[in-house]
Amino acid sequence: MGIVLVYIFSDKKYVGIQLELLYSQRKWTESFSDGSVTTDLRYIEVPLITNINLGNGKMKYIINIGTYFSYNINKQLQMGIPNEDEYYQSII
Repeated sequence: MGIVLVYIFSDKKYVGIQLELLYSQRKWTESFSDGSVTTDLRYIEVPLITNINLGNGKMKYIINIGTYFSYNINKQLQMGIPNEDEYYQSII
C-alpha cells in the first residue's frame, strides 16, 4: 500500500524519476521443540528509481535503476516458548 509519483523531464523525454512512499508488513512464525514465536515487522519504505525509456513506436522498454530506503516503525513478538528455553535470548 502506498503512493507513487512519476516525473518525466520535459527536456529529456527518455528519462524520468519515480518516487514511492510505501507501507509494508512482514510476518512469520518459527517453530521450536518447546513452542513457537511469531514475528511481525512493519516498515515505511521509500524507493527512489530512475526510469529510462527505450524504443520507438509499438515496442517500448522501461529500465528502472535505483535505491531503496526502509525504516522499521514497529516490531512485535508473540512468544510461545518458556523463558528458560535455549532459543529465548537469541530471539529477543
